[in-house]
Amino acid sequence: MRELSRAALAVVAFLAVPTACQAASLDDQCEDPDDSHAQQIVAACTALLAQPENNGPTASGMFENLASALLDNRAQAYITLREYELAVKDLDQAIGYGLRETDPASADIFQIRCMARAQWGRQLDQAIADCDKAEALGNNGLMTYIWRALAKYRAGQWQGALDDSNKADAAALADNRGPEAWFLRGLAEKRLGQTAQGNADIARAEERASDVAAYFAGFGVEP
Repeated sequence: MRELSRAALAVVAFLAVPTACQAASLDDQCEDPDDSHAQQIVAACTALLAQPENNGPTASGMFENLASALLDNRAQAYITLREYELAVKDLDQAIGYGLRETDPASADIFQIRCMARAQWGRQLDQAIADCDKAEALGNNGLMTYIWRALAKYRAGQWQGALDDSNKADAAALADNRGPEAWFLRGLAEKRLGQTAQGNADIARAEERASDVAAYFAGFGVEP
């Protein structure tokens, strides 16, 4: 018997809930910001996408189709579940329905697709292009540079990864953050032969956040 995926299992579990409860909570569940509820988010967004009234034009906002916001939410849950191919597929579809790029929030969806591809370790040129697009649309914050640095690092573009890590480090000052930038900068420095500086940056990152190495190891990236 074929084993069900985690997302499919979540849908099965959700369908076991009484119909009235499902209808009352679908919107809230699909928009739930709690990553620990990722499977339920996937199930709720999937149920909403199956409803014809959720596929049609919008009058305002960054998305030109109602379904795009649901696809965006489901994609972010898929990223949490490390179902990257499904996440990218949803984001492709959401963007394909049309974006109002005059809306500042439109930059975020390109950053999210960059993140999915960078963590996945595939389609890295497209990941870099997505973060370039996010930056061009005004998202020049910490995580845009973190994910572009990761994509460049995994693509073997060590100097580019170092440059973006430095940009991330500068952006992090405003947020009193930095471990991700320091860790990636350390990785890039070691690849460029700057071993002592690289080890120092990695140690600095681990001093600030003891789980930073485990975080990147979860994507298959290690010193």
